[in-house]
Amino acid sequence: MNRSAFATAALLLTTLAGMGAAAAAGLAPLEPQSVSVGGRDAVLYYTASPKGYEVVVTFAANSPDNGVSMRSVTTLAPGQESTLSIGSDANMKPATLTVRRDGDTLVVLPPELQTAAAR
Repeated sequence: MNRSAFATAALLLTTLAGMGAAAAAGLAPLEPQSVSVGGRDAVLYYTASPKGYEVVVTFAANSPDNGVSMRSVTTLAPGQESTLSIGSDANMKPATLTVRRDGDTLVVLPPELQTAAAR
C-alpha cells in the first residue's frame, strides 16, 4: 500500500470512529466534527439559537469538486433531521450525510444508518 493510500485509509478509519462516538454521545455546541461523505471532506458544527439548532456543514474544496467548496446551513427543532446527498458518478448511488436532533442532542447518523435512510 502506498503512502497516500495508507494516509487515506487511516483518515477514513479515524472519521468513522469519530462518527460512531458522535452518534453515541452527541455533539456539543460549536464542537467541530470532521466527516467524509462520498470522498469529500467536511466539517460540521452547530450553534443553539432561539429558532433551534443551526447546523453548518462545510465541504472542503477537494478534487471531486474541482476546487469548489460548499456550505450548507439548516435549523433543526427537536425531532427533526436533515440529509445532504452528494452525487458523483451517474452510475453510483449518492452518498448521504444525515444529522438528527434528538431533544437537546445533535447526532450524526453512523454510515450503516446513512444508507438505510437514503432508501
